[in-house]
This record gives sequence, C-alpha cells and structure tokens, in this order.
Amino acid sequence: MSNLHRKHSFLDKMVGGLGGGKTKSRGGFGPPANLPRPNSLGDFNEAEEEGWTIEKMSDNDIMDEFEKMLENMNLNEEKKEPLRLLPLSKKRDMLTMNSKTTARNKLDSPTDYIQYLSSPELSLQKKYSCVESLRVALTNNSLEWVQDFGNKGLKQVLSVLNECFRNDSTWEKVQHECIKCLKAIMNNKVGLKAMFEHKEALTLLARSITPTLPHVMLEAVKLMAAVCLVPPDGHEKTLEAITIAGEVKTRDRFQPIVQGLLIRQNDGLRVSCLTLINALISTPDDLDFRIHLRNEFMRVGLIDVLDT
Repeated sequence: MSNLHRKHSFLDKMVGGLGGGKTKSRGGFGPPANLPRPNSLGDFNEAEEEGWTIEKMSDNDIMDEFEKMLENMNLNEEKKEPLRLLPLSKKRDMLTMNSKTTARNKLDSPTDYIQYLSSPELSLQKKYSCVESLRVALTNNSLEWVQDFGNKGLKQVLSVLNECFRNDSTWEKVQHECIKCLKAIMNNKVGLKAMFEHKEALTLLARSITPTLPHVMLEAVKLMAAVCLVPPDGHEKTLEAITIAGEVKTRDRFQPIVQGLLIRQNDGLRVSCLTLINALISTPDDLDFRIHLRNEFMRVGLIDVLDT
C-alpha cells in the first residue's frame, strides 16, 4: 500500500468517524470521538488551545487552513476533490483532529530521530527499533514532517545503511528497514531530488542488490527500477550506481540482478528483477546502446535463465 493510500485510508477513517460521532460540545463544533491522547500536559494544553482557535475561525479561514492541510498530507487532486465537497462543519472537525495529532507527534520530531540514530553507543536491537519506528513515521506523517527530516535525516539513514555493509548478516533487518525509509523519503519530489543529489545514495541502494539477502534485494531492486524511469537522468544515475556497486564488489555489474532471477521460490523478486532489466534496456533512445546493454545481460547469464 502506497503512502498516499495510507493517508487516504486514515482520512476515510476520520470522515467516517465524524459522521456518527456522539461527542457534544458547548460550541457546536466539539472534537470527534477517539482522538489520540497527548503525551504530556504541554501537548494537551497546546492541542486544546489550537482546537479553541479553530472553533473561532471564520469560514474563509477554515477553507484556507483546510487547503493547507490537504496539501500537507501529500494528496493528489483526485483525492482532494471529494474532501473539498464536505460540509464546513466536518472540515472544521478535521482541522481540530489534525491539530491534536500534530501535538501528539511533537515528541517524535525528525530531530529526535536524527539525534538518536547518530549516537555511537546504540546496540543493534535499539538501532533496529529506531529505524523501524522511523520508517513508520516517514510513511504515516505529513509531507511537512518528511521534508523537515530533510537532508540531515537522509544522510543519517544512509550512514546506518553504510554501516550494514561493514557488518554481518545479523544487520539484515536494519538494512531492510533503511531501504524502506529511503522509499518513504523518495515518495515526494523534495526527497527524490535529495536522493539524486547525494553522491552516494543511489550507490548504497545498488550495493543492496544482493541475492544472499533476498528480502533486502527485493526492496532495493524495486526502488532502482522506479529511479531508472525518472526523467531526465534517472537511467544514467541508475546505471552509474550499479556500475560503481559492481566495481566495489569486483564483479560484473549486472550479475546480481540476473542471479536474482535464479531464486525460484521468490516470484516477487524475480518479477522485480525483470522489471529492472526491462527498464535498463528499453529506456535509452540510442538503439546501439540498448543492444549493448542487452548483450551485457546475456553475457552474465540472462540467456541461460530465459532458456530454462
């Protein structure tokens, strides 16, 4: 399920909950039932103050703030349109709920994660738990939260991913979660641009294409295939990253992708590898270059796989 679908499901839950809510308010626009509980008295006071402010807003201000909330949730126009048709009272209630959720999340800010992961004293289990929690936060929080995580956060995730290559297979779960974090970061234009501009990000992703770690490889291959199709230079950067990864491990650059096709019991990985191969071969405009790439795949065993 994509980030947008998750946000849409959450939005559906909010809208559905508001329709049959039993909570009453003296002002007529009481907060909906089952709101998340704040984590501290400061959060509670801030959330209550914000909710009071929303109740006192004019209709025009509510419309403006509602548009900002939709934009911050990274929804496309198709998802936004039916929400714009909601009654003003429901929009006001949704803004109140959003302010409560924002207050709750302030104890789990992007800075908190960055500082925690940068600690050199973390055990493997603590690091895994933190990266797993970060992946959930990046997937479910607002676009503003992800953008606040920014380049510093991206560098910290890549630092942990790089650490995985210096350790044994016990770090597989950490590596897996790091790549899922990268996927969440790349789910918007700002994050994708940051990945493209970082000199090692895509190379570290390409180095994760390792048949001995099929779960890790599956996520890495899917991301690399998506990056390959991003204009104007996604194909070039993907090929460069795969080439450097091959040089680091002193092997043919396309060999691990073809080896992924040999893992018979993992259909998802095999399909993703074929998708990446197709993206790499079919994207260039130059026919001779496409033939060159195809022949290179054939030399490292693709022809044998297709014959079986």
